[in-house]
Amino acid sequence: MVFRGNLQHGVSGALSRWADGGTLAPSDGLGRRTLLVNWWRERPLAPNCAAFSEERWRRLQMWREPTELEAWIGSHPSPSPPAPLTWAAVRADGGSSRRVAVMIPPTDLMYFNFPAAAEMPAAQNWRLDWTFSTSLGPITKLDLEHQSSTSNLFKDERPKLFIVLPASGSDHWAARLPQWLPQLYHAYSRRLRFVLADPATSHDFLNVVRLKPTDAPTVVLHHPKLGDDPNAIRRLGKPMTGKAVRTFVHGYVKDVLDVEHKTEL
Repeated sequence: MVFRGNLQHGVSGALSRWADGGTLAPSDGLGRRTLLVNWWRERPLAPNCAAFSEERWRRLQMWREPTELEAWIGSHPSPSPPAPLTWAAVRADGGSSRRVAVMIPPTDLMYFNFPAAAEMPAAQNWRLDWTFSTSLGPITKLDLEHQSSTSNLFKDERPKLFIVLPASGSDHWAARLPQWLPQLYHAYSRRLRFVLADPATSHDFLNVVRLKPTDAPTVVLHHPKLGDDPNAIRRLGKPMTGKAVRTFVHGYVKDVLDVEHKTEL
């Protein structure tokens, strides 16, 4: 794979074929091997760049003569070109797909639907293009220990819609996101910043918005520009259903944001 280095890139462990204890795990337990080659206009300074001598390569039993490399390349055919993957097997309701979370620095999350592993044969290369119905984000993960993240979050003048939801481990809520969230996000993400908050790690935030961990799951709207105004913090006062949240957010946008916009004009 070759791409420009300024593009967002990474490797998702959640997409590994043995991430869930599958039968394709390699016998050595190492999983994935990657050889990374960076082209630099100028050589980076140590310790970011360290030259390996031939002696060291030989000691590691990794030295290869040019003829050996040529023979290896000649015995391994080029991989087949990527086949476009249609979304016929990936329904918008996630019935036959899996949702994978990708972290974009500092703490923004993108969610993408992927077909089940069984629908993506190991010997094939795939190209996937996402639509609104098969992707979601960015949504910020509230991390009060991450100073640059919290600074960026509260410098954003947009009101914040905090979705207070217990996390489900390392998948960043991927398996627990409410079904109504994508539609709500696409409707209001230009006017509201969406934030996921785990009540177990957000005690200071919960104190500010006058919530207890046992109130989760719920949603809270916080408008930093309103200061001490009663509308600066508005809490959902009922169970967190899709209908209740849509009505709650729509009412806030109509009663507060639209009025604020007319006043500014």
